Amino acid sequence: IVEKNGSMIRPVAGRGASEYLQSLHDRERERQKAEKSYIPDTGGETLAGTSPWMDRTRWPITYKGVRRDILRRLTEMPPVSSPADHFLGQGSNPMDQDIISSQEDEVKISLLMILVDRMLDRCEETARHTGRSLLCWLRSTKPLTCYPKPFTLVGLKVSENKYRRYFKRFLALAFRAYRMPIDVRHRLTGIRFKKK
Repeated sequence: IVEKNGSMIRPVAGRGASEYLQSLHDRERERQKAEKSYIPDTGGETLAGTSPWMDRTRWPITYKGVRRDILRRLTEMPPVSSPADHFLGQGSNPMDQDIISSQEDEVKISLLMILVDRMLDRCEETARHTGRSLLCWLRSTKPLTCYPKPFTLVGLKVSENKYRRYFKRFLALAFRAYRMPIDVRHRLTGIRFKKK
């Protein structure tokens, strides 16, 4: 080992060497990106996945072997301005085509989100002007008995916005999944729609 000026590290000199190193780094990043994109996320065992809540909901059983990366992208909200094709994922192997939600569908989903907000605003307004007895029936879980306390709206605006966002994400998932080719939807997401 040769030491120079107190250091054993030698800088690589020359423009060709730095260009070569840069191209080497770029190729390695591309290789890692390509390798990562073909590994489907089907939800391996994690600490969060072993909680009592997960046992109670039986989600690990329900979604076993399902592509969670695609499920996640199905729930993403469309952009407010100028929706474009929405990338949902890649097929099971590298030769499969990308799975996308078309720009036309994304425009429809964007409009649907606006309509959902208007519908929920109207429902809230109706609930505010509805009598106590009807609100007690609305809260009841039994068909022949009335609940003693009335149905109430969510108190905090932050909570209301969160519930609305979850509801809209669910609608986006349902719409995008419905528009996917049936065989791809069954194989990659496990989502099945019934005609009844």
